[in-house]
Amino acid sequence: SAVTIEETHDVRVSGFTLTSASGGDGVTIMSSTDITISDNIIAGNQYEGINAFEVERLHILRNDIAANGRFSPRGSDR
Repeated sequence: SAVTIEETHDVRVSGFTLTSASGGDGVTIMSSTDITISDNIIAGNQYEGINAFEVERLHILRNDIAANGRFSPRGSDR
């Protein structure tokens, strides 16, 4: 993954371009709480744009998410 967040809390990922993660997701979030993913470009990754597992209070705001490998929303979440 371009970014991996695991077993933590109160994390914000904002203002980045997350592209071309070979063999991974743009953002992977596991076993975490109070995570915000905002104002990023997440595109061209091999798997999901954002992959979350066992996450409480995940906020995904104003990202451009496109052209990721599988199960990725088309367009933007704006």
